[in-house]
Amino acid sequence: MKHGVAFRKLSRPTAHRMLMLRNMVSSLIEHEQIQTTVAKAKEAARLAEKLITLGKKGNASHRSSALSFLMSPRLLPKVFDTLATRYKHRPGGYTRIYRYGHRPGDNAPKAVLELVDGPRDTKFEMLARRVGWEVKGWTEKGEHTKLYKGIEKGVESIEVLGGNAGFLSKETREDVTKILRFRPSDDRTTFGQKAAGYLNHLLVEDTAKASSKEQRQAKNREDIKQKKRLASVHHQDRQLWERVWDRAPGQVTAGSPTGSLHASKGLMTRARPWQLVKRVAPLQISAHKKYSPPKVIRVKTVRVKTDKKGKRSSTVVIEEGRSLKDMPWRQKALSPAMQSALSI
Repeated sequence: MKHGVAFRKLSRPTAHRMLMLRNMVSSLIEHEQIQTTVAKAKEAARLAEKLITLGKKGNASHRSSALSFLMSPRLLPKVFDTLATRYKHRPGGYTRIYRYGHRPGDNAPKAVLELVDGPRDTKFEMLARRVGWEVKGWTEKGEHTKLYKGIEKGVESIEVLGGNAGFLSKETREDVTKILRFRPSDDRTTFGQKAAGYLNHLLVEDTAKASSKEQRQAKNREDIKQKKRLASVHHQDRQLWERVWDRAPGQVTAGSPTGSLHASKGLMTRARPWQLVKRVAPLQISAHKKYSPPKVIRVKTVRVKTDKKGKRSSTVVIEEGRSLKDMPWRQKALSPAMQSALSI
């Protein structure tokens, strides 16, 4: 027969289980919110409800029973004064359980156990945010803006009960009525201020996102320009280097230690028979169009002279430049028939 199996054993003997639950309830009374597993939270919530009911009764025998259950006597005034006053008109349901994920290791479902209508009431905070979110939706659709003029400049409070609150969704209105039913009247103002604060946060966040998007786009454009500049510099720098052959392929220069080492290892054919030499040329970089480096040409000009005796003599001048304007000997040549311009 299934007698005496009404509650969870939690894989612990009776003494250990009761001590653990007493400790959890004491922590709940002190901090008003604890994190544990779902099974432990349900057992602790049942005992916390009974303890708060003893505090609402307030007799000497009830005070003695609560003192024997709590782990610390300093929590007794909070049960019989603070919580008893807070839940004076509430017939029950002093705790609330939220599930949130699973615990690493054994994958046990986790939960948050808290006291309702307290300073750490999660539903109170989240519902205020939902009201702020719905009011923001009105402004985006252009509806009911006359109720909250100047909402883009920020509002101090939002009316959550009454005629203006009729524009909230049905589920939100029902939840607001439930959350404020047993709370003092001052909490209604606090709720409206929290909702307005989250609404102002959303409005500022949208403005910040728009400005940050513009800044990000401007930064991307500047990065693209900078990459083009660097690519132009790199392209021009590569064009300035040329190979100067100082030996035939496979030949090792005499007196070169590196060449001798390669020759001793049988790698003579791998020795580089040339070296890189960089030409000197000024940079001409444009950030708006692709840069093509100017070509440096060598021209050999042969100047022939004939003396009085009819003897001919020639003078050879090799000049470098980017155009004929940089070559005075080329310009002073006598005639095209006496010249020979060769690109080397």
